[in-house]
Amino acid sequence: MEPIVVNSQLDKKKLYNINMYLLYRKRMMWYLGVIVIIMLYGLLFFNSSTAGDSSRWFGIFFVVFYLLMPLLVYWGVNKSYNKVKALSEYKVYRIDENEINVVGQTVSLTVDWSHIEKLQDRKHDFLMVTLNGMGFHYLPKSGFESEQAIIDLKNIVKQKGIKNKS
Repeated sequence: MEPIVVNSQLDKKKLYNINMYLLYRKRMMWYLGVIVIIMLYGLLFFNSSTAGDSSRWFGIFFVVFYLLMPLLVYWGVNKSYNKVKALSEYKVYRIDENEINVVGQTVSLTVDWSHIEKLQDRKHDFLMVTLNGMGFHYLPKSGFESEQAIIDLKNIVKQKGIKNKS
């Protein structure tokens, strides 16, 4: 089988979008959101004499931190994108049944399929998420040579027993 070739390049907006997706896809962030809503309710509608002053400040800090999370992610993405050239450069992925080869101007790596946890099928792209859940490979659907190449990628993922989520 001929390797699947995918051309990829990330911009800041897409990197921010992916990082927010990776952050908020975790169930824990949704639980924290529920806790923030409960804390807001408590801070707004209960008398401070029933709860100590320190718990009120803790609640305020927790709510502010949760609400500022998107801004903190934006600053981190902006800093990383400007500092790490490999994030912004043009890359070519060559994917076959055995491995994934990535070649860019400053980066060249080979990834074994055993290091890929899942393939996330999104509207305009695929994310190949690594085992630790924090690393990813960005594959825009527009970067594939053909529709058949997308089908071939899904078949390889299925053959390897990797989760494929839509």
